[in-house]
Amino acid sequence: SVSPDYFETMGIKIVDGRTFVPEDGRDAIIINDIMARRFWGDASPVGRRIRIATDRPWQTAVGVAGDAKQMGPSDPMGDGMEFYQLIPRDTRTQFYAFIIRTSGDRGAALAAARQFVWEIDPKLPIVETATMEARIGEDLARPRFYLTLSSAFAITGALLAAIGVYGISAYWVSRRRRELGIRIALGASADKVMGLVIRGSIKVALVGAAAGLALAVAGTRLIESMLFQVDGRDPLTLIAVTVLLGVLVLIGCLGPALRASRVDPMTVLRAE
Repeated sequence: SVSPDYFETMGIKIVDGRTFVPEDGRDAIIINDIMARRFWGDASPVGRRIRIATDRPWQTAVGVAGDAKQMGPSDPMGDGMEFYQLIPRDTRTQFYAFIIRTSGDRGAALAAARQFVWEIDPKLPIVETATMEARIGEDLARPRFYLTLSSAFAITGALLAAIGVYGISAYWVSRRRRELGIRIALGASADKVMGLVIRGSIKVALVGAAAGLALAVAGTRLIESMLFQVDGRDPLTLIAVTVLLGVLVLIGCLGPALRASRVDPMTVLRAE
């Protein structure tokens, strides 16, 4: 049950019909867009009679509200169907929740709300107060923690990958110094020698990227619970990560490639 100004306060749009007015009684009901599309398709449910359950009275739909996650950004919404009705004036309950929308000082608005409640009854307890930002922050605390932790592991993994590429390229160059020296002695340019080293590193990186993509797609079920509004198989994310690792491979093999292009043939052949 909500008050007449609930939708304006919460920023929920009325996509069809109208919102509640003070003159509405228990006969009026507002449903969300998902519920409207499920039962009426493209037709408008405004003016139709609705009964939420067999033990509930018939009500008239006066409007259709936009879909909203009532329990927070991570709310799966279940089947997504929601309905709203006015709080009856004669309702008696042990708990009320109030939402205040203000563009001014939030502390002053909160103090004024407390004073207003206590003017009605000084004995009424105010159990808890919080801003919408704080509520959303609490709901996103776990996804943010997982994001920070995953980012730290990802950065560490990327650095280890770059170091590994550098080590493999450097080892490859040291093992083939004689061959590189002969190539240079026979007229191979520095660009061709660098290209030889870079191509070898890229071939290894392509094999690793293929294996990594396969494992990433297979392991998305394990990490989807830690993702927030992101598909574990999002193609743009996979492409971006692959490109990033490709750049790291190029950076990692540039040093050994430069050293390979500067090999002195006479020194290498004399050592042999």
